[in-house]
Amino acid sequence: MKLTYLTLSNATAALNEIIPQQMNYRTSLKISQNIKGIQAALTDYQEEMNKLMDKYVRKDENGNFIQTEDNPGFYELIPETIKDFNRDRNELNQFEVEINIYTIRPEEMENIKISPAAITSIGFMIEASDKEQGWPM
Repeated sequence: MKLTYLTLSNATAALNEIIPQQMNYRTSLKISQNIKGIQAALTDYQEEMNKLMDKYVRKDENGNFIQTEDNPGFYELIPETIKDFNRDRNELNQFEVEINIYTIRPEEMENIKISPAAITSIGFMIEASDKEQGWPM
């Protein structure tokens, strides 16, 4: 299945919401295999993001990235490169990668508590049964 890095990144947060829960073996196996595949793809994404940061983020005299004062954890971009950074980051986020995804039937998730936002993020993993073809998913 071809998915963008942004889709995979969003799916990670949703999967983190459900992985602590108990579920049947088959569903658990499918989810764990999907997580492994997503993590592998996102390793490549992170390497590319690190290259962008190295190119566009301000550094101190020791070569460390400078964090913003008002948003700790966020980094200060070189002002004249903000437009280029946003363009390159968006291009990276929309880059499609081929990944093996095991689909999960809705009935396999009946006992899993999951938010509507998380379902939206992992919708590509959920296969609609014949009864639910007309339902939004």
